[in-house]
Amino acid sequence: MDLKWKIIIIIIFIAFPIIALVTYEVKVGFRKNYMSLETNAFDDQYKGCETEMMKNAEYLLAKEREKDTDLNNVWKEAEKKWNTLLPRFTLRPIDKPFKIAIIAYTNLEIPFYKKFNNAVRTCCKSRNDYMENFHFKAFHFYLTRAVQSLAAPCKTVYRGTALKFYPDKTGKMRFGQFASSSMDINVAKNFSGDSGTLYNITSCFGASIQHLSYEESQKEVLIPPYQVFSVSTFESSFLGLHTVSLKYKDVCSNFNCAYLGGELGCLRRGRSKLGSAESSLEAIMSRLSLNNMDQITGLCMLYVCPCPRDPHGLFKHIDHGKGMRKRMDGYDMTSEIISWKRGEPRTVPAPTSCASFMMGNRAGKDRQLLEAPYVWGLLSAVSKSNAGLELNLSLP
Repeated sequence: MDLKWKIIIIIIFIAFPIIALVTYEVKVGFRKNYMSLETNAFDDQYKGCETEMMKNAEYLLAKEREKDTDLNNVWKEAEKKWNTLLPRFTLRPIDKPFKIAIIAYTNLEIPFYKKFNNAVRTCCKSRNDYMENFHFKAFHFYLTRAVQSLAAPCKTVYRGTALKFYPDKTGKMRFGQFASSSMDINVAKNFSGDSGTLYNITSCFGASIQHLSYEESQKEVLIPPYQVFSVSTFESSFLGLHTVSLKYKDVCSNFNCAYLGGELGCLRRGRSKLGSAESSLEAIMSRLSLNNMDQITGLCMLYVCPCPRDPHGLFKHIDHGKGMRKRMDGYDMTSEIISWKRGEPRTVPAPTSCASFMMGNRAGKDRQLLEAPYVWGLLSAVSKSNAGLELNLSLP
């Protein structure tokens, strides 16, 4: 074989895989998996309607179990595991359906979680879609409330997927489902392999569920659908691993109390700018179920930086008292009691760092955690003075 043919053969061997790879990229490029805000996800947080949903959830669950064999089977197995856990933990009877939902979610032998997450991620452009086409209403409620009750302060966790994902143009994303992650990067790498996507995540609303999981060794942290992240770094490899760093940015729900008739553009939690709530005063009052209270008392938490991203869960440690200052979980806090009567405007100082309010009646019953965005929706006036920002709050 002369030199000419040798050169031709070498060129063919070099060029063929390059052409094949380029052709593959062109073909699949239109089907890339993008990290997005998953706008069709059902992301209800059930803020202000927990009690009403509890009244409906048991009935809904029974109906949903009748219609879905996987849900029925995974729930039965989770109940059995729950009974084995009772001696290990101090668990109240009221905890049962919430904890069972977590146990059921972690069952890999009956992979109901795949069907459930697909429904959560894609079901709902509107409340009507949710009512007609989402068939896991009770399970979603129980799992959401369980994650909220177990949510821990911000921490770094890891998630691995076999598929490659790319950031979209916004630089923001939600998983739009209940996303499993781990405190152990090696667990995540087992899922990503050498050619998938490995996420390094700063999560502030994830719940550690290791103690309730079938797979305790995975050290699982469950991230809810409504947590929004910014993509801080993204490193891609044509054939190898994609690595993504996600930082907590915000929380956004397009639904709230959907089963009871609520639907919002984007209900946010955590620190918010003044005027961020767009809902009417009547809708806010209805959602918070405060209409039967003669006098409202609120505990305004004023954070002294470094400020925790997730103030939830701290309230159970705090005694009511004006001007109280405590050191809690590594953060300095002050609190201030504010109160006002129905129909009586009340002006109270409220620095922009006021992130959350605990509200209830004088007897201390029916207390609810009231996030700052809801408070902004109750404002009748806002003014600035030499004394600082003042909020005039009035109940109808």
